Amino acid sequence: QSDMTLDVMADAYYNRVTDKLVAIPTQNLFLWSMMNLGRVEIKGLDLSAQANVPMGRHQLSVSGNYTYQDARDMTDPTDKTYDQQIPYIPRHSGGAILSWSNPWVDCSYSVVLVGDRYRLGQNTAENLVEGYADQSIGAGRKFALKHGQVELRVSVMNIFDVQYEVVKSYPMMGRNFRIKIEYTIL
Repeated sequence: QSDMTLDVMADAYYNRVTDKLVAIPTQNLFLWSMMNLGRVEIKGLDLSAQANVPMGRHQLSVSGNYTYQDARDMTDPTDKTYDQQIPYIPRHSGGAILSWSNPWVDCSYSVVLVGDRYRLGQNTAENLVEGYADQSIGAGRKFALKHGQVELRVSVMNIFDVQYEVVKSYPMMGRNFRIKIEYTIL
C-alpha cells in the first residue's frame, strides 16, 4: 500500500498574437465564418491539482483544473470590438473529477464549468452566451476472462438535465445515457 499523492501545477502566461483566426458560426452550425483579428493580447492562468488516496483495497482520486483567460482584441482602437474579450473564449472555466475505485465497482462524478462568453466581438448583452455546469456520474467494472478482460461502464451525462448552449442558439443535449462494453485481448 502506497501513501497519498498530491500533484499541483500552475502556469501563467501572456501572449501577443498577430493575425489571430477566430471561427464563428454564421447562418447555421455547419457554416462557419473565419475572422482575422490583427492583434490579440492574452493573459492567462492554468491551475490543476490531483490527489490519490489509497485505502486498502479502495482508492479515492480527486482532480480539478481552473483556467482564467483574458483574450482581448487590440487591433484597432477606433473599432467597437477594441479591448473586448474575443468571441467564444470564457474568462473562467474549469472542472473536477471525483472517483472511487474498489474491488466491486469503480464510481465517478465529474463536473465541467464554463463561464459566460460572447458570440461576437462586441461584449454586449445580446451577444452573451451564458455559462453552464455539466455534471455526470458513472459506474463500471472490469471482468477477467480466459484470454482477456471485459469492461462494462454505465454513465449518466448531464444528470440535472441542464439546458445550455456551447454555441449561441444551438442547445446541447439534455440528460443522456451511455453504455460502454469493451473487450481487451491480453
